[in-house]
Amino acid sequence: MSTTKRNSITHLTLGRTLRAIRLETASLVVTILLDQGADILELTHKQTGTDVLWKVPYPVREPGVGPTPAGDSYAQWMHFYRGGWQTILPNFGPVVRYRDAVLDFHGEAARRPWRLESEVCGAADVEVEVSTELSCLPLAIKRRLTLSGARPELAIAETVSNRSDEAVDCMWAHHPVFGAPLLSPQSRIYTGARFIHTDDSYDVPANDLPLGKVFEWPFVTARRGGRVDLSRIPAAGSGFSRLVFLEDFEQPWCAMVNPEIPLGVALCWNGELMRYMCLWQETGGHRDFPHFAKTYATALEPATSLFGHGLLDAIEKTHTQLTLPAGESRTLQLKAILFSDHRPLRAVTSEGELEF
Repeated sequence: MSTTKRNSITHLTLGRTLRAIRLETASLVVTILLDQGADILELTHKQTGTDVLWKVPYPVREPGVGPTPAGDSYAQWMHFYRGGWQTILPNFGPVVRYRDAVLDFHGEAARRPWRLESEVCGAADVEVEVSTELSCLPLAIKRRLTLSGARPELAIAETVSNRSDEAVDCMWAHHPVFGAPLLSPQSRIYTGARFIHTDDSYDVPANDLPLGKVFEWPFVTARRGGRVDLSRIPAAGSGFSRLVFLEDFEQPWCAMVNPEIPLGVALCWNGELMRYMCLWQETGGHRDFPHFAKTYATALEPATSLFGHGLLDAIEKTHTQLTLPAGESRTLQLKAILFSDHRPLRAVTSEGELEF
């Protein structure tokens, strides 16, 4: 008799009130926080029993439970942020005012409740569709998440629509953050990007990289001399805080592989929409709120816009905002493929096929 687990969809309540939904196949488990940005809180590779997504090392608050925490938009984000994977829209970075609307830190989409529009648990695939509308700008989002029954693959089709009669500017990114045990000094980052832009304003004590410079992947000349290989992951507690953007993709893909498990996760997406990728890394360098030197994480974030300095910076300085004409939509096609292999990755095709 076969012992292969059947596909399933389970409705959950986390804490006292937080609605969530768990999708499961023979190879993957994905948990989505419906009441908090439709964040992907869990992405577990069942063969190795590894959840590849990082979780915050500090207590978090539950939306709607207890007093509202004090603080600005950044503090509010951090109080409720659990780690995992977010959709960032319409603003990436600090709070800004755009067309008389206040756009929160990292955008409203990741803090809103989302509606579950449909769910299908088939013999082959598992699929749900979720949606929300923003209150700060006339934008609507619909996201379809499909778990393949054939292999450990999550496919995301996310559509942002302008519901107004005028063009609207925005920034749009995906914010998956990876942690241990996928993350270790043995892990390597692979990508189709050719160039690195170091952030020109990330002047924090633990940033060992120069500001506002361009280098060829994967090497950066450090502030104090010597070369930093950004494809190699520093050890936990090594005390670095880094923020760079990658661009000029031969093919729009990236991956992180830990050959000791062995386990890797690869991302591929439509590069004409998201031409950049933010690489954020914390290895204990941020010693104040909220990390207090406890965070060990690396994020690989496809993005429409260069730098996470807020929408006004993207419009006025880098000219990389996404402009949605009246009534129009754009759709992101993104795949996350998990694989048990120790070999270096050479490429990921647009269909998600891996080339070693």
